[in-house]
Amino acid sequence: MKKPYFKEAIRCISYFLYVVFVGCVIFLGSIIELKFELLTATTGNNTPQFILMLTLPVITGILLAIPGFIAKLKSNGNWKIDWAKLMGIGLPAFYITIYPFLYFVVPRVVGDSMFYSRIMMGGLFINNTLHTIGGLVFGYLILSAIHKENSE
Repeated sequence: MKKPYFKEAIRCISYFLYVVFVGCVIFLGSIIELKFELLTATTGNNTPQFILMLTLPVITGILLAIPGFIAKLKSNGNWKIDWAKLMGIGLPAFYITIYPFLYFVVPRVVGDSMFYSRIMMGGLFINNTLHTIGGLVFGYLILSAIHKENSE
């Protein structure tokens, strides 16, 4: 017969290994980001850096939401999407996440007379911290807005 603390120890070790995995993904992502910054400095092509800057925080947010999503997979019920959560939190987080792309690419295409371009010249959204938090929130929200509802 297994002792009750054995399950908790396995669970603790699993969470620890998961945190190490997420940490490795973040570490490798930062190494790749540095390589892309060097590539941008030498070639002038900032597309790879932008793609990584947009996707790495979102991927990290998704990775952080996986344990809760696995718990939802094990529960009973029908799958539902919390649209209010997705629209109320997800849209602003998505906008903050893609803003660096919008700031640098859209004015080139449409012109520099855009309203948000003038506001953001002050540096409010040209900030890696805000962009990263927006990406983490958006990535986490992608999986956390999906849930199971008991059909009774």
